[in-house]
Amino acid sequence: MRSGTMFWAGSIFLLQGISHLAMASTPITNGGFETGALAPWRSTGVVSVATGSVSNIAPAEGSFQAVISGFPGTVSQAALETFLGLAPGALNSINTIGGPADGSAMAQTIDLQAGDWVEFSWAFAPNGQASGSENLDSLFYTLHLVSATPSSVVVLTNNAASGSAIGYQVHNTGPVAQSGQYVLGFGVFNNASFGSNIDPIALIDAVIPEPSAVCAVALGAAVLLVCGVRRRGGP
Repeated sequence: MRSGTMFWAGSIFLLQGISHLAMASTPITNGGFETGALAPWRSTGVVSVATGSVSNIAPAEGSFQAVISGFPGTVSQAALETFLGLAPGALNSINTIGGPADGSAMAQTIDLQAGDWVEFSWAFAPNGQASGSENLDSLFYTLHLVSATPSSVVVLTNNAASGSAIGYQVHNTGPVAQSGQYVLGFGVFNNASFGSNIDPIALIDAVIPEPSAVCAVALGAAVLLVCGVRRRGGP
């Protein structure tokens, strides 16, 4: 009886997961930038797509990667906040000079279901030393509902440890709490303020959605496997 209950529970998990996967469309377009262009990502400041290595860092996968530059051609802190749908002053916590600073950003509006998350690869080339507060340039991201205006962002690095480049790292945003349209944005914040020759460069690649259905499929398959083993081995 218990084995039969587990079998049906596993079947339900498996069917729910497969159903979710079948209904969900891919919420991120051109996440690997293999088109050689940025669209449909939108940008402000200095953002491009490069082929091959940038600052001696090769793409995380494929032949292309997005490049977000810290200068020249960047925009103000207020412009970054507006572009990313953030509350005014949301970047104050990474403004270490306490005055005008600048940066660049890219974003895409995506559809996510509750429990979904986003995985991406990032790298950072500070192109300077970390000896002063004006050199603590930041790479950050935001993932929030279009209807929300958050007052903070997630900082991936602020170059506090050294002036050395950071090779590609994989980051998982964690599951979102509710279904809806989300703003996924990446930005570079240059604390040297309009004119420094210490210009950070961020690299983004392999931006992929991870549906919550993957967990349901995995759990359902695991339960069915246990049931199968028990049936073969007896009660």
